[in-house]
Amino acid sequence: LDNRLRFTLELLGAVRSALGAEPILGIRIPGDEFEPGGLTLDDMKRIAHKLAGTGLIDYLNVIAHTNFSHTGRSHHWAPTPSPHGLFIPLAAAIRAEVNIPVFGVGRVTSPAQAELIIAEGQADMVGMTRAHICDPELTAKIRRGESERIRPCVGANTCIANRYAGRPIRCMHNAEITTPGVRLHKVKTPRRVKIIGAGPAGLEAARVAAERGHQVEIFEATAQAGGQLALWASLASMNELGAIIDWRLGELERLGVTLRYQHAITVDGLDELDCDVLIVAAGAHDYTRPLAGSHAIHILSPHALLHNPNYKARKAIVLNEGRGQAGLAAAELLCDHDVDVEIITSDVAVANDLDPTVRNAWYTRLGHKHCNFSAGLVVAEAHEQSVTLRNVFDERQVIREDVDLLIDWPGCRANDEFDPAQPPFEVVRIGDCVAPRNLEIAISEAFAAARDL
Repeated sequence: LDNRLRFTLELLGAVRSALGAEPILGIRIPGDEFEPGGLTLDDMKRIAHKLAGTGLIDYLNVIAHTNFSHTGRSHHWAPTPSPHGLFIPLAAAIRAEVNIPVFGVGRVTSPAQAELIIAEGQADMVGMTRAHICDPELTAKIRRGESERIRPCVGANTCIANRYAGRPIRCMHNAEITTPGVRLHKVKTPRRVKIIGAGPAGLEAARVAAERGHQVEIFEATAQAGGQLALWASLASMNELGAIIDWRLGELERLGVTLRYQHAITVDGLDELDCDVLIVAAGAHDYTRPLAGSHAIHILSPHALLHNPNYKARKAIVLNEGRGQAGLAAAELLCDHDVDVEIITSDVAVANDLDPTVRNAWYTRLGHKHCNFSAGLVVAEAHEQSVTLRNVFDERQVIREDVDLLIDWPGCRANDEFDPAQPPFEVVRIGDCVAPRNLEIAISEAFAAARDL
């Protein structure tokens, strides 16, 4: 073991020598690598004891897993719905073996949970990196007695995806971190701002505009805020994403923004809006494509299924061509209702555009629910309950029998109906009504538009 630790010990010695005695120096270690042939918790207890005994370091920071395998990476950067504080027991086990402070990490997003971990003696300090990316004012809000206003990290891992792609770190629902140093200054002359749509883009635009002192009113055609995100968040595994909506609703209530539900604005009625600025955040429409052949297969979009979660089926195919996680959410809902599910894509892999940590977590969860994955295939035709699939690379065909449900996810179409010819006010379009993309872009566009009003 001493020889295996040689590089680490020599490295620590060199760094400490360069730093001197005063600066704090620590090292991050896995509490367990959870890999075949990897370091176990028992191994790490011995290693941690030796590292602490050198006198070269002031603390140990305990994480878990490695980045050497697909599953290891997704567990290492655990996304939603991974449990909160999932590596803390490893930190507690290491802490019992050493006489220096130990940091605990692993999806700790709540200050209350962090306080409990320390109070129970499981760690001496808690790391909350992604939580601080989501809300850099986390500790400042605690000091001000505004803990309820902390923007909650939901484990979307947009930050991790951008980091590994070599791009600046971003957050799915905090566009402010891409413009460091920029503050939302109050306007000298407030404007009357009306917003169509209470999806994530509309809510964010309303929040930022109200923070700047504008008079804001939102019109939502349905009885619920959140748009498509509210549908995904209705799924048990994606429930945490609902905090993106809830946090904004809380902020809008604090800011006194009026939100009118079941209040549809028509194109003909736009000119009657008494405002200086109209922000259109009307989102996008889901749709399905016709299936060639004479068949008895019911076709639904993921959105239609999520609106009707108790839909009865025995065997389903999910055509996951649209980006994002809507098709995967539909597949999981069906699996939870004991439907035999196969996800099909023409891409080289199902959900190939998702960040590996998020995609791998979906693979694991759906795999445990006996969902099948098939890549490089498209639907050619269907007859009765028989579906013919064609390989996009070599034209081979395969047949799936006894299919009674097809979930078609080709993406969405922009809701571009709100386009007045000569409006008597400024019109700004944001989010999916411009072009269907992802949640991060919708919120970023909303923030930028309202910041510049």
